Amino acid sequence: AVTGRLAVDGSRLIPLGGALMTARRRMLFNGVVVGSIAVDGAGRLCGPSRVTAPGLFEAEDKAREEIEAEFEGILADLPSALRRDQTALRESAKSALRRVVGRRYGKRPMVDVHVLQV
Repeated sequence: AVTGRLAVDGSRLIPLGGALMTARRRMLFNGVVVGSIAVDGAGRLCGPSRVTAPGLFEAEDKAREEIEAEFEGILADLPSALRRDQTALRESAKSALRRVVGRRYGKRPMVDVHVLQV
């Protein structure tokens, strides 16, 4: 029989030591960052990237603009073949955004990147 502690999450019970609660604790202490980028079929960046980090910096914060600029610079330096592969681009972008934010804030936030194909 499985034993352990459970937590109430809305209308369901989830394991207190499970992956979901571990992720929430990480977000609580390190934050969460979401980047959005658009690329065309040739792997060219289309328009500016956007970065949001609720609870880590304000939407109007000057740091957001600096993070976006550094993030875009890293993306522009990626080989075009990599930028044409959405999965590889997404993983590379997540890693780059984690590094950029980590250097600035000394944290390892949960990071997600939305890649929009245009």
